[in-house]
Amino acid sequence: MNISCAKSFGSWLKSNPQYTKIYKNLGSPKPFDVSLRDGLQSSKEILDTTYKLNMFTKSCVHYTPQAVEIGSLVSPKILPMLADSAILYKMTRDVVLGCIPEDKDLSLEIDRREDLLVELDRIPEGKDLPELGCIPEGKDLLVELGCIPEGKDIPLYLLIPSSSKLADAIELGCSHISLISSVSEKFQLANTKKTLEQTKQNIKYICDNFQGKIKLYLSCIDTCPLAGPIDHIYICEQIVWYWKECGVNTICLSDTVGSLTPKSFISIIDQAHSQGVPYESISLHLHVGLESDVIKIMFEALDRGITGFDVSYLETGGCSVTMGMPSSSDKSKSKIKPNLSYPLYYKGLTSYIESKNIE
Repeated sequence: MNISCAKSFGSWLKSNPQYTKIYKNLGSPKPFDVSLRDGLQSSKEILDTTYKLNMFTKSCVHYTPQAVEIGSLVSPKILPMLADSAILYKMTRDVVLGCIPEDKDLSLEIDRREDLLVELDRIPEGKDLPELGCIPEGKDLLVELGCIPEGKDIPLYLLIPSSSKLADAIELGCSHISLISSVSEKFQLANTKKTLEQTKQNIKYICDNFQGKIKLYLSCIDTCPLAGPIDHIYICEQIVWYWKECGVNTICLSDTVGSLTPKSFISIIDQAHSQGVPYESISLHLHVGLESDVIKIMFEALDRGITGFDVSYLETGGCSVTMGMPSSSDKSKSKIKPNLSYPLYYKGLTSYIESKNIE
């Protein structure tokens, strides 16, 4: 069975009561959608805000993610495609809270609507939006389609690149933010023009002054596109430091170049756990090198109670700042692999559940 959306996954679960039991024992995990931030940040095309709003709604309808990362408050000079993140955050929050004015037109331009359907509506199963361009129902529609449990909201995240943007996030009313660091000095300098020590001070300040949920990305887990392989003991030390010193809610390990192997993942994650980092506080942001390795890593993660996986239906992603810069190993163009896609995510999750059913 080709499972590529929440509806087909739900039908698959119902086909065997044991599947449902195993899934619930895992905590009924759902993906963390990064389509609008990591999925778009390497795009050369600048999409209009209304187009992105419909991407958000479609993501909620088809995939029912546990949370959505809306964008980043990064300087428009660095990532112009994310320049409207603050506006988009307000608009998506209105959808989730169900407070869109009835006279507000969310229509896509006519000549782009067909493009959106062709580009984004690649899922054979699942219920389409009645009219992508007009969503006055907001939250009611998402609740009706089972995308948001009644009485609950979808957490919306904004990435905060530095402490200077913290006040902006608070003013926007953000209750969930993402931060980003690395385990590679070269990568961090190229990406943010800050050293790792400066980054740590910056993140510590934000964590001390933000009253909400914080997700921290740690890039270059296993390998840096600029510096090559990173020592596992050093990676572990960084994970432990951020967990103990900053008090973030989730540390998201980012396999930036798609080279992480199951063996390396086990080595890193078990060392960190042995030093006090709970498995359940870890999530994964995988870029797909070998599909078989991604599936195996998902198995190892789920066995340890790690159920958070970043997913994008755009199947793009990667750090545009370092994309294409020569690596130290071969001096060739470094090609960042695509994000974990929804079909591959569901393939890994269903394969894991089936394996436990056999046991």
